[in-house]
This record gives sequence, structure tokens and C-alpha cells, in this order.
Amino acid sequence: MGLDIYFYKLKKNENVTTDNATNWSVISDECDRQSREKLTKVYDRAILSLTKSTDYKTTYKRVIRQICKFSNYPHFHYHDLGVSYDYKKGVYSYDEKPIEVFLKKKDDILKSHSAPHIAYFRKANFVYNYFSNKLIDEIAWVTKEDLEDLIDKCKRVLNDHNLAEELLPTRAGFFFGSTDYDEWYFNDVKDCLGQMKKVLKGFADNELVYVVMSW
Repeated sequence: MGLDIYFYKLKKNENVTTDNATNWSVISDECDRQSREKLTKVYDRAILSLTKSTDYKTTYKRVIRQICKFSNYPHFHYHDLGVSYDYKKGVYSYDEKPIEVFLKKKDDILKSHSAPHIAYFRKANFVYNYFSNKLIDEIAWVTKEDLEDLIDKCKRVLNDHNLAEELLPTRAGFFFGSTDYDEWYFNDVKDCLGQMKKVLKGFADNELVYVVMSW
């Protein structure tokens, strides 16, 4: 067990606004629904492409990689479609399955689908501390200003380690991990910088981002 921090993204609509922030089950369900809707379209296009393909193996690799983007750990969710992961090499492999398997597994895959996270941290308790004042039931909306500020603080801390306790202080808690400002801490800050840059780069005006704290 330990502190796990997940970031998610979804599009704004009549069901999703920052005004209903306390109803996180609605937000989570809507996030999953939007992701499932996108996956359904990609999955249907994959079936169509495989049906028409004259080079099934090449087409399979292309469409399965598109499907894999809808899961953080595709080898768990799409193993029936031939997706596996080599932990020693750190690479995925794709053992093409006949079109009948795609058709048979479609409903099960879509039914069990949930939205993938766009950023993840484990025991990076300074990230928890950064958002602590915004949390409602251990969840909070994340603004572009939050991301820009967090990125700036990460850069400054990495530039001058003496600023760590002032700008990105650690926080003790149940299964929160170490509170030391050591090599592990600064590696987490570097990781945070990279992940938050990606989140900010992909943050559109018609979208919302929220963070979930779990342990």
C-alpha cells in the first residue's frame, strides 16, 4: 500500500462543471463514459479495417496500437486481443488474433473499460501537499495556473535544492513514503516536471483536469 496520485482529463459539458465538484462520482462516471465512447469508435474502425485488409498482420499491429492508447496497462485489458508485455525488455508485443476474436470480445472490453489516467505518482507526497488545500474528499480540480505554478516550482527546486522545503515541502501521512529531501525526492520532482509539462501541453480550453489521491 502507499499514496497513489492520479490525474484524469475529460471534456466540459452540461454534466461536468467545476460547480459540481463535490459530486465526484458523477465526474468519474462521465470521464469513463467519454473515454468509452471514443474507444467504441476506434474499436469499430479497427474491425472495419481488419475486415477490409489485404495485409492482416500489418493492419492488426496498427489498429491494436490505437486501441492500446485507451489503457495505461493494455496487457491487462487487451490480453485476449493478443497484447502482452515483456517486463525485462520493457516492450509490448502483439500476437494478432482473428477478426472473430475482436467481435466476440468487444462487449466485454467496452463494459469493463475505464478512463486511463494522464499522469501518475506513487508516494510523491509533495504533490499531495501542493493540492491539499483544494481537496474535497481527496479529489481536486486542476487548473492551467496550477500546472504552470507546479512546473515553475519544480524547475526552481531542481535548479537550487535548497529551495525544496520552501517551494515543494514534503508531507507525512499514512503510507505517504519518505519526507526526506534526498535523491528519491529530487527524482520525483524531475518526474513531476516532465509529467506536468505533458499534461499542460495537452490541456485544451474545452477540457477539465482533476487529481485523485488514493492509498
